[in-house]
Amino acid sequence: MKQYLFIGALGGLAILGLPGFASPSSTGEGYLDGTVGDTCLLEPLAYGGSNNASLAAGATSSAATIDFTDMVDPATALFKLNNVNITLTVSGYCNYVHSISLQTSTSKFAAQDTGNLPTITSDSFTTEIDYNAVFVWADVTSTFLNTQGQSGVTTSNPGTIAGAYRGTGMLSINLANPNDVNAPLVAGSWSDTLTMQIGAAL
Repeated sequence: MKQYLFIGALGGLAILGLPGFASPSSTGEGYLDGTVGDTCLLEPLAYGGSNNASLAAGATSSAATIDFTDMVDPATALFKLNNVNITLTVSGYCNYVHSISLQTSTSKFAAQDTGNLPTITSDSFTTEIDYNAVFVWADVTSTFLNTQGQSGVTTSNPGTIAGAYRGTGMLSINLANPNDVNAPLVAGSWSDTLTMQIGAAL
């Protein structure tokens, strides 16, 4: 049995040499690094319910057609008051802090066949209709758009989602009553383009 001798001298303590020991383990560090880009995805719109409107077949993740083909009384060409709307659902996600917004290309649902516009001496016809759109995302965050006959309307209150979100949203569109409810609608095609976006604000 080995013994070690400790010798005290002048109040100090001297330790004679001890044998060395190897370290039982060795540690090295490797750092993992990577980047995930900002990504948003919307699935095709799905029908949720409507009055005098429908979602046309063939909706994709980038385009869909909403038909308001039943918005008038066929006997009078008068607008069906307070009863033209549709609700659509959409699933998707953004993996970062993002916005939701709506934009209309012409700010009105309007007649496109200019050859049918009323003559100068005619009594009034309806040639455009305002509408309201509401986009609800991340359960409680909403953004609104009201065309109000203005040009180039973009939603004034883009919603901000404070983190990544994956789930299902809802888009509701409601056609407003014409300014003159007794004015027949002009014949022909009517249209507008409504853009709904998650990610950067429009």
